[in-house]
Amino acid sequence: MANIVDDVLHHRAAAPGSSRQQRLLLALLTMASSFDKQLPLSPDMVVRIASELMQVASPSCLPAPVAAHIMRMALLLPSQQGSQHTLIPALFQYLFQVANYPLLEEGLQVIEYSMQYGDADPHTVMNLVSQTAQVDGHRLGEQTLQQARSDGFAWRRWARDVSGWMAVGQLREGALDLQVHAQRISIWSLCCRAWLRLNRSRRFRDAYSQLRQELKTASHMVAPGAHFASTPGLAILRGLLQSHVLYLAGLHTKNALRSALATIKAVPPDEVACMKPVVFHTLCRTAHDLQESSALSTLVQTWMQAMEKANAPLPDRISLVTSLPSYLQLEVVRLLTTSNRALATQLAAWILGDAPLYPLANNIPWALRSPWLICLCNLNLVEPAKLLYMQWSHSPGTPHCHEIAANRPVVSASRRFLDQVQRALQVQPVSIRSSLSPQSLQGPLVDTPSSMIALVRLFGHTSRTQTPRDIVFARAVRDDFLLRLYAMPSPSRQAYTALMQTSFMIGDCSVAYFALESLITLGHSLDPKAMAIVLRGVADVAPNDALALFRDLDDTWHTHPQLYAVLMSRFLRAQRLDLLDDIYEMASKKHLVSPLTFFAPELLLSSSDMSPRAYVSRILRMMRDGYSPPPDFVWWAIRSAVRGVSLKAASEPNAKDKGAFSPIHLKAAMELYVHVAQQWQCIDMPTTRFLLYHVAKYGRSLHKDTNAMVQMTTAWSTLLDKLVKQIFSARTWTGMKKYQALTNITVCTKELDNHAEEAQTLPPPLVYQILLAYMALGDQHGTLEVLDWALTHTTLSQNELANAPYPSLHALPTWDISKSCRAKPWWPDRE
Repeated sequence: MANIVDDVLHHRAAAPGSSRQQRLLLALLTMASSFDKQLPLSPDMVVRIASELMQVASPSCLPAPVAAHIMRMALLLPSQQGSQHTLIPALFQYLFQVANYPLLEEGLQVIEYSMQYGDADPHTVMNLVSQTAQVDGHRLGEQTLQQARSDGFAWRRWARDVSGWMAVGQLREGALDLQVHAQRISIWSLCCRAWLRLNRSRRFRDAYSQLRQELKTASHMVAPGAHFASTPGLAILRGLLQSHVLYLAGLHTKNALRSALATIKAVPPDEVACMKPVVFHTLCRTAHDLQESSALSTLVQTWMQAMEKANAPLPDRISLVTSLPSYLQLEVVRLLTTSNRALATQLAAWILGDAPLYPLANNIPWALRSPWLICLCNLNLVEPAKLLYMQWSHSPGTPHCHEIAANRPVVSASRRFLDQVQRALQVQPVSIRSSLSPQSLQGPLVDTPSSMIALVRLFGHTSRTQTPRDIVFARAVRDDFLLRLYAMPSPSRQAYTALMQTSFMIGDCSVAYFALESLITLGHSLDPKAMAIVLRGVADVAPNDALALFRDLDDTWHTHPQLYAVLMSRFLRAQRLDLLDDIYEMASKKHLVSPLTFFAPELLLSSSDMSPRAYVSRILRMMRDGYSPPPDFVWWAIRSAVRGVSLKAASEPNAKDKGAFSPIHLKAAMELYVHVAQQWQCIDMPTTRFLLYHVAKYGRSLHKDTNAMVQMTTAWSTLLDKLVKQIFSARTWTGMKKYQALTNITVCTKELDNHAEEAQTLPPPLVYQILLAYMALGDQHGTLEVLDWALTHTTLSQNELANAPYPSLHALPTWDISKSCRAKPWWPDRE
């Protein structure tokens, strides 16, 4: 086929202009149309053949189906081809005369093509619109035509008013034809509205983009200094965008919802921000009804970012969220807890109202208060969680006094297991009664084990690096639940399991053992979750006994990976690496190492001898697959990677004396830092300080090798640019107390909880370290831009810089920051 086409086009089969040549060209076009699937010809080849034929014949020689096929192929070609510009209008007029052409889709494509690539004036294009309306007017609709005309008229009225106030010399074009621009605006508006009627989202977005460009270009020519928001253009775009998004939401399908999200992401922030709140609320309800959690999270983040970039007033942003239904408010904050904690914290503050009274919290229905407490705990919002629990449950927030007496006998089958636990915990069998009446507490909230566990974990959790936030309040929450448990006619297994878990959390082994004994006495069998709680509690008190207890369990218990994961975590926390090796060997014999990666991947990493580059790559892959590691673990892994030690070695005493620094490990640590900071919008200040110190140290070592310095400057500066961008844009900081102790400074920040604080202005010592890192790498442009940013976005002054504790910085105040080209990625216009 290709040879035949080549022979015909190069006149080897027939003389140019001869009747034989015409018949051959027509035959090729007919075959291409009739056998499009069997013998497909590329669009450019079809157009080339048709153009050759039109040089010696008119479109009337073509059958209507063949002409329509040529038209479709011509519209597929990019604008650079050019040969179809004259072909399309001729074929359009011919088909209009001999066939029921064009249908609405076909007419719109020709209209858009003529507007974008052709040289037709708006009057000619309006004739195409009229011809399309004659053939398929019932689908186009008279109302659509009227609305499109009104958009053009609205812009023309504004343009006349504005140009009437200006001198002729101020206009960029002396003879400005407002009518031409108004017609072009009407035509593009018509295309947008017609694609809306046809439910063609991608086509709508393309036409919408062209309309925006037309409105901005025309408005700028009339009033160069006018802000686009002050023109009718933004109102026109808002109406179209709202109609499109609401229509898609009304379809109530997942594909339509995704199309709506794609449209919102594709338009500028100011156009998203100007839409009415009902559009946002409708999309949120649709995403919730369709159980599209990811879409709902993406929608809220995109909308909030758009409003922020558009400088929307803060009351408008708050109202947008607080006017959502209560169940959607909770769902949005819950989803953002894992994807964007900083935004989730901000939205929670808006929904609850100002501290310390949180007046809007009373509007939350009873059924949602327990989930809200869990959500606040997951966000580490200490004060709201504590005050709202006391406010909603009428709890005094103080522990209760208990009377202890002998317990009931336990069935002999479980006696040996209980005796082992009792000896390990070193407690006596007890029963607990209280003289305090539980009726003073609000049952629906206090009865919920999940919220009780979340609160006790938030206030009573301990680790190697953290002390409990408020152990007294944690014990009070546990006691409130204990009182309600005795008010229940028949407490459930879940209630006793939760009591045991929280008692172990706060170190109350007596009550924990009582809950375990009561659980077995009432005939409840232990499930894997309850057994994991028992092993965890025993391991915290007596690690050796915990391992012995696990070994003595029936073989059926040795098939549960979560039990191995619990013991591994507690042995690692106690730095009992000998026991960690033993339990890991037991898991290997049972072929459970692979399932353990699902339950506790950080534990396997912490117990392995993988190199820093290997475990950093593993963490990155898991995070990209949806894994959300504990923040403390990630920052610790980054610091360990910089030191060049495996995580197992880093868990041992004197870990700082082990390992060897390597630029490969430093690069891997920086890449993980950038990914984590970007995803969480949070940075750890001690880890940041540690990284910058080693970047500067490594950069200074390169000065000894000039060639290496030149090669490394670009690569390391690019990576440092990404790291610094995350430092400058972080919404929250962690580790501030440790950082202030390391630097001997006091930084005023807004505390979000005991471990995270709202990012304010960067402290001078951190700015110094960033400057030193760029100077060590020999990146003068980077140094100048950091200096420019610091002097304009922080409280750092040139006098402070001149007196900095680093002599190499003393000359920086003499640098001319006006020469900064602001090309680094942290500048807003570079995003």
